Amino acid sequence: MGDEQTVRSHAFHYSRRVAARSVIAAHGPLIPGPTTAPPRPATSGSHTAARLMTLAERLDSEPAQPLAPAVRVFHASAPTTRRPSTHETIEHWLDRGDLELIPGHRLSGEPTDEAGVPVLGADQIMDGSLAPAQVHIDLLTLAEDYPAAHLSEPGDVILTTTGGLRAAAVDHEGSALVTYPARILRPTETLDPHLLARALNRHGATGGRAWRSVTLRPVPESQRKALREAMAAVDNAHRHAHARIAALKELRDDLLDGIAARVLQFDTPTTAPPEGH
Repeated sequence: MGDEQTVRSHAFHYSRRVAARSVIAAHGPLIPGPTTAPPRPATSGSHTAARLMTLAERLDSEPAQPLAPAVRVFHASAPTTRRPSTHETIEHWLDRGDLELIPGHRLSGEPTDEAGVPVLGADQIMDGSLAPAQVHIDLLTLAEDYPAAHLSEPGDVILTTTGGLRAAAVDHEGSALVTYPARILRPTETLDPHLLARALNRHGATGGRAWRSVTLRPVPESQRKALREAMAAVDNAHRHAHARIAALKELRDDLLDGIAARVLQFDTPTTAPPEGH
């Protein structure tokens, strides 16, 4: 089987590191991962009311996500007006090796596992962001049926060019299986993935290989760290906003369902809550 390094690299090819505290004295799967939400058990009106009040209080107490410290920019000197250089196109960066194009995997069937490796396809690319994976593939199934599979890495750009360019988005988490017709563009440190995704999305839908002619300039080395920090702050706020929207939807829907089913009522001067609640 080879030396120790070979064995270890093979054994952990499809694994990921997790904190020890997440697998010790805990309930549920040993390795936490994206799963579908379990069905809610039937509860009494008092339990529903307490849960919704707790949810509303949590939404009220959520701290704001500060962005200004990470987005401290000032006016830069206007660049010299010139036509885009052929040495700054995606085709050029692919030829030079600063971009790697990795095809999406063709699966023999639709994965149905609730846990395991998240599967990302063209449908997950929405408005320049990646929606959570709806399906997963079991680690053992992946290793057995697709031994040559390549998982995404943090900072990869997932794109689809079906019928021309549709969309592109940065994969912040990595460790996902990207399926055809989606593909991966993997940039080196020379190119910023957020600028790459933005350039592709601004390019719009055109046919054939026209997306390869999109112009992409490298970020000056002195600006790269600040750009990464700004994008991390914006992306973090974006994720919190999506989570807040989901929580607000839950609050709205469950409140309306409870009122419609007459298991909830508002605490008004004429409808005081029953004693003991």
